[in-house]
Amino acid sequence: MENDGAHIPYDQRYWTAQICLAGHVQNGGTRVDLAEKYCSQCGAETIHQCRSCNSNIKGAFREYGDWLKSGPMWCPKCGKPYPWTQNTLGKVTEAINESALSAADKQEAKTDLESILKNTAGAEIAARRTHGRLVKMGGVLRTTYEEYVLPLVAETLARILRG
Repeated sequence: MENDGAHIPYDQRYWTAQICLAGHVQNGGTRVDLAEKYCSQCGAETIHQCRSCNSNIKGAFREYGDWLKSGPMWCPKCGKPYPWTQNTLGKVTEAINESALSAADKQEAKTDLESILKNTAGAEIAARRTHGRLVKMGGVLRTTYEEYVLPLVAETLARILRG
């Protein structure tokens, strides 16, 4: 299907989404307005393509007019994190680095974080390990996970992390 001016196809089944760099969905694929270059919620720049490979961001399913509630975390074409995911990784990694964890525990925490965000086969075990760390550490590290990680992960993993 060709671009009709307001709708930008992602592929034959989905529309393209427009999302700000902070991760707020501006248009889940029903209408991408390229003239609206900034987020209505936070003022950040909006994008509709991956910054690494320039492929369109997958939005709503075309047939049913579904609405995209949250942006995807990783580009399915090149595997790179979208800017909002990279922001989350950066903030949480910074909190891990500043924590009182040992060097080995910090490295394991970073590996677990990526596994949790990617929802890999080992994500549930990583979430259990992370929960144990958060119980011990509490404070800033726990708050950072609650603010940045929990809204992005699968509900099963969020329950494990919350305890």
